[in-house]
Amino acid sequence: MPGRTSKYSEKTNGEIKIALFEALEQAGEYDNPTISWIQDHSIYLSGFTSQKLSRSLNELVEMGLVKKGKNKAGRMVYRLMSQVVDMGISLEEDD
Repeated sequence: MPGRTSKYSEKTNGEIKIALFEALEQAGEYDNPTISWIQDHSIYLSGFTSQKLSRSLNELVEMGLVKKGKNKAGRMVYRLMSQVVDMGISLEEDD
């Protein structure tokens, strides 16, 4: 749509991505970092909608920093690529 502007500034978008990265760093091998898990583990990110966090996470996926997959319940799970490699964590691929 012409003339449509983002609700969030570039600075805020950057801060969201950094906070997402930090929250995912806290995830242990047996955690399932879904969007609700991320909101529960980050006071800053709890103030944003799950749609905004999903879009920001997808940008990190496109950059190759985060890998996404599905857990057994069918919910999206996000992991840092470094954790996937270091811990040998496997994610069920998202189709």
